[in-house]
Amino acid sequence: MTKSETAASSTAGPADHAHPEAAEGPTEAGRPTRVAADTLTGGCACGGTRWQVEAGTAMAALVACHCRQCNQMSSHLLAATSLAETGLTWTREETLTWYQSSDFAERGFCRACGCNISSRLSDADARDTVSLMAGSFDDQSGLRLGRHIFVDHKPGYYEITDGLPQFPDSD
Repeated sequence: MTKSETAASSTAGPADHAHPEAAEGPTEAGRPTRVAADTLTGGCACGGTRWQVEAGTAMAALVACHCRQCNQMSSHLLAATSLAETGLTWTREETLTWYQSSDFAERGFCRACGCNISSRLSDADARDTVSLMAGSFDDQSGLRLGRHIFVDHKPGYYEITDGLPQFPDSD
């Protein structure tokens, strides 16, 4: 994510985990959030990195990012949710590696299987939120996309036709 994307994700969140049992939560930057009714889990494909989100944690609406960096990292658009870092526990970190993707942000991935799992601000003192990639959730059935960002940067091989809000850069 670019600096403005990460800033958007840390304030408005790049995602909403609308878990089937989730309750409506508070709003964040004028957008509704969901509160996880149950503990949520996820991780990478090989199991070397695992995470857990505690029940009661507010999560912002899923954001689909179409910027070049997200396209390179995921080979397509990237969808993620954001939440307070205090609501996330890394339950297995043997293969978790943080890559400094810009001068202000880093991305967490599994060094064994290569799965893109998370992103956060690199400055721990400035960081209070973390993003989790939609593909890292064990149960993705409750995930719902809320908006698209950096649509002016998306590749030309697809169109966005879902009717959700679109922003040329960040929102």
